[in-house]
Amino acid sequence: MKPVQELKMVGTSPQRYDIPAKVDGSLKWAVDVKLPGMVHARNVKPPVAGATLISVDESSVRGMPGFVKVVSKGNYVAVVCEREEQAIAAAKALKCNWQKPAAPQLLAGSDGLFKYMRETTPKSSQTPINIGNVDAAFAGAAKVVEAEYEIPFQGHTAISPAHALADPSNGQMTIYSNDMKSYGMRNGVAQFLGMPREQVRVIWMEGPQGYGRTAADDAGFEAAYIAKELGRPVRMQWMRDEEQAWDTKGPAFTFTIRGALDAQGNMIGLDYTARSADYNHLGYNEPDTVLIAQLMGQRRDRPAAGSSAYPNDMYAIPNRRTLLEVVGLPLVWETPLRTGNLRDPNGPQSTFAAESFIDEMAFAAKADPLEFRMRMLTAARDDDNGFKRARSIAVLKAAAEK
Repeated sequence: MKPVQELKMVGTSPQRYDIPAKVDGSLKWAVDVKLPGMVHARNVKPPVAGATLISVDESSVRGMPGFVKVVSKGNYVAVVCEREEQAIAAAKALKCNWQKPAAPQLLAGSDGLFKYMRETTPKSSQTPINIGNVDAAFAGAAKVVEAEYEIPFQGHTAISPAHALADPSNGQMTIYSNDMKSYGMRNGVAQFLGMPREQVRVIWMEGPQGYGRTAADDAGFEAAYIAKELGRPVRMQWMRDEEQAWDTKGPAFTFTIRGALDAQGNMIGLDYTARSADYNHLGYNEPDTVLIAQLMGQRRDRPAAGSSAYPNDMYAIPNRRTLLEVVGLPLVWETPLRTGNLRDPNGPQSTFAAESFIDEMAFAAKADPLEFRMRMLTAARDDDNGFKRARSIAVLKAAAEK
């Protein structure tokens, strides 16, 4: 530790190095990298979830300008051309014979999704919070409030679709990417390609998909695989419609919440159940869960368990029970509904439902919603290491002043 007199950054507002270049357009982004001999790739995803590739007619694009090669394995298909616009055109023109599943593998809209989530048997269930006597509190309550909430899948929808450039020159694989976990991509790509880790290098550059488990992972693996196949630098970029459909998403949730009030309008019980469609949650740069691996048929024996979430609050509610459940969708692999971390993981969903319900309880108690919350925050004095109670009280006071 330095003596405080030697600290030069604390208490100052240093200039950000990246702002001037972003303003004047001179910053070089990951999407801007160009290398000698570089070619461009676009993938051809299944037309419907659960489709199986029967055949690819390379002759349908062989005569197109700039055509280099069709790369295909399992249900994964990509077209490579000398220029980007040529690759886009070839991907649209490539004739693929897909066998569609006998029945739709995705649920019919939001109504079908939430109905399925509420009725299906959970893959996992846990009760991390069970304090007081919840059943007794509800039995003796002056008023009971019940509510249900539903939150759909949330896409990252970055300002630019996923992209990466991979260079197999000089006996190593160099990947230019804005993925948030460069070392994880290095490890994952090395395993996926069967290369020594020391021969894989990831160069991080500025880009739009740098937070959460985005499709930047997937694009990096695709570029590296195709580059190894061709022996040339390959730039892979997804199209906007692919990004919207196939990017990893924050999981959908359903909530069933009950609250109990006593005769004085105090909240004496909370019974909270949250279900998430998060089975087979994807980690970062996993060689057996990235989309190209799934489409090629390379996958782990057991999908990741996933997780649900409970309210992240410091309200003093004497009787509280929390049930967290995770459900799996009918199609677990090779699906556009791939779930992964969306910042803050599971926080927006659980906070929206929990705080909306507190508003319902305040209304039922005929209390001001801010005063109702403040009463529960100040009814206890314990706090966590992050001073969550103190900060929550400060936020409410600041909001009241506005």
